Amino acid sequence: MNWTTSIILNFISCYILLSVIIHVCIAAISIIKTKYYYNKNSFTDYNTLVSSSNAPNISVITVAYNQTDIILNNVKQLLSTHYNNLEIIIINNSNSDNVLKELIDTYNLQPVNVFIDSKIPTEKIKTIYKSKNPIYKKIIVVDKPKTNKADCLNTGINIASSKYITHINSNCILEQDAILKLLQPFLEETTQKIIATGGIIQTKADTTSTPQTFLKKVINNTLVLKHSKTLLLEYMGGTKLNELLFSSGLFMVFDKKTAIESGGYTSEKTGEDIELIMRMRRYMQQNKTPYKVVFIPENLCCKKEEPNIKNLISKQSSWIFKLLESFNSHKKIFFNRAYGSLGLFNYPYWLFFKFLVPFFKGVIFTYLIAISLLGQVSWELVFNLFILLYSLKIIHSFIAILTEIIIQDQHHNNYSISKKIATAILEPFVLNPISIISFFKGSFQYIKRK
Repeated sequence: MNWTTSIILNFISCYILLSVIIHVCIAAISIIKTKYYYNKNSFTDYNTLVSSSNAPNISVITVAYNQTDIILNNVKQLLSTHYNNLEIIIINNSNSDNVLKELIDTYNLQPVNVFIDSKIPTEKIKTIYKSKNPIYKKIIVVDKPKTNKADCLNTGINIASSKYITHINSNCILEQDAILKLLQPFLEETTQKIIATGGIIQTKADTTSTPQTFLKKVINNTLVLKHSKTLLLEYMGGTKLNELLFSSGLFMVFDKKTAIESGGYTSEKTGEDIELIMRMRRYMQQNKTPYKVVFIPENLCCKKEEPNIKNLISKQSSWIFKLLESFNSHKKIFFNRAYGSLGLFNYPYWLFFKFLVPFFKGVIFTYLIAISLLGQVSWELVFNLFILLYSLKIIHSFIAILTEIIIQDQHHNNYSISKKIATAILEPFVLNPISIISFFKGSFQYIKRK
């Protein structure tokens, strides 16, 4: 073994060791915080609170495209939440007149004159509609020329009358108490300003479109396990350390005033929610205002997707593309003392120990195979290193499974536990290759566009 190979192997070992230490610390904090959360809220009657007239006002923004049935079902589902102080803002961004016509006919809408304080610049609006039926007084429909998603969301922010805002995709289904659970931290926190809260959007397999093959079932089970690990071993620790930079897979509620002062969504970036959170954090940091981004350790929203490799790679490569955009546009933060923990810890942590993890995995795997073939190290050493990394991955999954059983007090039979264990054993062989391929695909797409 030459000195170059020795230095690289030592670097790899240090990176793995540091990564394990950081993730163990975050996992320990997450378990403690999650246990505290469930104990505190175990006796809360959300069904009573959600229908209370004293519940906080919130505006829900959804953008309607050329999918009439989906948007109508989405509005129907939002109306069925029985949340009294809810404002539903539908931005019609459709090329087809069918979406607007169906909304007008279904909810008895008529044009109205409304003053809009456009604190965030947007493209012009054609017409604003409200219902003549008092049953649908919560609904506001905005018709505007075809534009980008960020512009539509900014239009919704300008129109929103509530202090708090959330944006959901038309194919997402909310839990009945999801909104109130996300609003709860805003009401409880007294020492810092909460600028955003988030809970997991759980992906469920769409079993109606195509038959569920063994591979699709395995992929779906691994995604469920991945969500559990995110819920129980990561994001709650991130809340305690205030290091949640981005909102991958989150259903998010944010403070309207802070969003406006931060400039709202930007049409220059494809990751609207990712960019908004980052800009809001920078704004608070620059103004030296204590703040927090809070995570709720529950699945508050779900959407159905086809669980296949092609869809996963497409979704994850798109996520990588959006992260690259945001990392690049906010590179000034990196190790910048002026931004406090945001620049010295949060940004570097997300860059090196979350975003670049698939890159390091791919490079390390390729390098180890190459030096083994060249005879610079023994195959036994490489094999033992792979076994170590695989074992760490399995242990991490087993801790998440055990934590889920104990903390969430769920009843599991022997079959469900066995299935989770089998999924944990298979997960590295399923998701690791997908994450590596997705990383390089998303990176190449970003470089190509640049």
